[in-house]
Amino acid sequence: MKWTEREFEEWFKEHPRLLDEDDLRIVQAHRPIQREVDILALDEDGGLVIIEVKNETATREPVGQAIEYLSQYGEATLEDIEKDYREYRRREGKRLQQISKEFPGRHLSTLSGRRRVVIVAPGFGLEAAICMQYLNDLMASKQVSFHLVAAKKHSGGFSLEPYVPGVLHSRWMAKGEFGKTRSGRVFCVVEAGPNPILWNVGKPHTSSAPLQLPSQKALNTRVLRQGNFYLVPCSPPDSVSLEPSGTLWRHAKNDGRIAKMIGILQSKNSKRVAVKYAVFARFRPDRGAIFRKQLWPSFQKEWVENKTLSLAWTDCLEWIPQARRGLPPSLGKLGTK
Repeated sequence: MKWTEREFEEWFKEHPRLLDEDDLRIVQAHRPIQREVDILALDEDGGLVIIEVKNETATREPVGQAIEYLSQYGEATLEDIEKDYREYRRREGKRLQQISKEFPGRHLSTLSGRRRVVIVAPGFGLEAAICMQYLNDLMASKQVSFHLVAAKKHSGGFSLEPYVPGVLHSRWMAKGEFGKTRSGRVFCVVEAGPNPILWNVGKPHTSSAPLQLPSQKALNTRVLRQGNFYLVPCSPPDSVSLEPSGTLWRHAKNDGRIAKMIGILQSKNSKRVAVKYAVFARFRPDRGAIFRKQLWPSFQKEWVENKTLSLAWTDCLEWIPQARRGLPPSLGKLGTK
């Protein structure tokens, strides 16, 4: 059921509660002519609650608006809030009284440093979810929190539920977990940790299409990424196998060449036949490391798995750019036949 922002604001004035919390006291409500926060409220601990209301799917724009309003009340005092509250009650035709005396059994003498920013909307885009999660991470130590609340209208008013977007920061993901970006690009964690390393698996042409095998240029520049990203968890694509990921191989005819397997990706060749490709980082003494793709059956004929070698994922990242000469120190000196 569609609703307007005005309808929600009028309902909230009579039911000033977010989810299962105690009642709030509304300090200020939006006036269309002025650029103000939709709803400013105070909780019983003296913390401010900034509420931005949208009657359509919320994306980046309301996040920016909410941050702007947050900045306006960053240094607010109880005296400032009392002034806004008196003005609000005068407009609403209500008896004037101090907001500090509005909570039964409590008398507020000062505002707390706590600030809550809440965006209320019928739905949320991934952009809003990523922004809010990033802001929560950034502001956690400053008593500032950000929340998304989904509102649904019914015959008796509105129902409110916390919106849980399922966005994960890559540093929280485990090895072998998959996630995708807002545009649909799929990543897989090959090494977990505070600064994880991810395999940029690829992006389908359409949401229902299989992943496309990357070009050789794309392999060399983008196949492994190290850093922190916000991703939406997703199931492992049917076309990807991680079974050999991380294994080390030596070339059957040239033991100076070493390969570290990233994974196997199934794609279609020029005849539209499904085939499997090995995606790997290849090292050799005169070229350093480069990424390669090769038909999996052909790779198995040319390379032999070696369980005595040691090569970290960071070695792949360190030696890939511009195919620097030399081998990673962890491999030592390798002779060639």
